Amino acid sequence: ASCILRALARGYDFRIGEWEILVVSPRKDGSLRDSRPCPICMRLIRAVGIKRVWYFQDGILVMEETQRKSPPSPLFRQKRIWT
Repeated sequence: ASCILRALARGYDFRIGEWEILVVSPRKDGSLRDSRPCPICMRLIRAVGIKRVWYFQDGILVMEETQRKSPPSPLFRQKRIWT
C-alpha cells in the first residue's frame, strides 16, 4: 500500500489507462512466498482504479481482476524466477 500512496503523492492518476500491479515477496534463498495483497491493500488498489493485480500463490503466478468479483485465475506454474 505504501508504494500506491507514494505514487498518489507524486500525482499519478490510476484511473487513466490500464494500470496493473505485480506483488512479489522473495525469500533470502530465492524462492517466492505467497504474495496476495491483504484485504486492506486490495481495497486501496480497487479504490485508486488499478485494474489487475498479479501475485504468486503456491508457486503459481495469478492474475486477479479488481473491478469485478471473480475468483483469481492461475496462469502458469512458476518454479523459480530469482537466481
